[in-house]
Amino acid sequence: MLCGGSLLDDEVAWCAVCDGALPRYLGESATRFDGRLSWDVSWVLLRHRGAPGVDRLLKAFKYGGEAQVAVEVGRAMARAMAPGSTSSGVLASPALVPVPLHTEKLKSRGYNQAERIAQGCSDITGWPVLELLVRERHGEALAKEDRRGRMASRGLEYRPAPKAQNVLQISSSGAGPPTILLLIDDVLTSGATMESAWSASREFWHGPLGYACAASP
Repeated sequence: MLCGGSLLDDEVAWCAVCDGALPRYLGESATRFDGRLSWDVSWVLLRHRGAPGVDRLLKAFKYGGEAQVAVEVGRAMARAMAPGSTSSGVLASPALVPVPLHTEKLKSRGYNQAERIAQGCSDITGWPVLELLVRERHGEALAKEDRRGRMASRGLEYRPAPKAQNVLQISSSGAGPPTILLLIDDVLTSGATMESAWSASREFWHGPLGYACAASP
């Protein structure tokens, strides 16, 4: 879908040549939080500033209805994010927590791209996907505010899902508790979304917490 060429049987969304041309994110994404939050893992796959191919990928699943592209992005994230590859070594047994959409946005889009990314990652790793957060406010309401207003409002945007603690206990009953909750989203920009999701997660989880995103400027 990126270069317009034919795909091989094992290539679903983009070819190996395009994959090699997609710029990887090499910076430290957690610096945008200015030390306010402690992240055990802060990981981003792609850099999308000045990268038309990455922008096309993002637009395909965010606005083009191509949910399978999000799944393939999640699989690519899983292949790059090897267990134990972080300095803390806490990726041995994570649970993947997709950042939720508001119900109105979910209804209009038909799927949550973060959940599809998490599912793709789970397809490769076997890590469980847990729906532990819900979204309180619609993104269009926040879009009308300036950046300072959005940052102030984000703290009210997410909350724990009903019985989130019970979901964690049930998921832990077989393979044991997760070593870390890994918040999953498509794009990390200002960090306001992750900051809100971090605050909501800390209401029911006090262990290691991190994030993995598909792309960031």
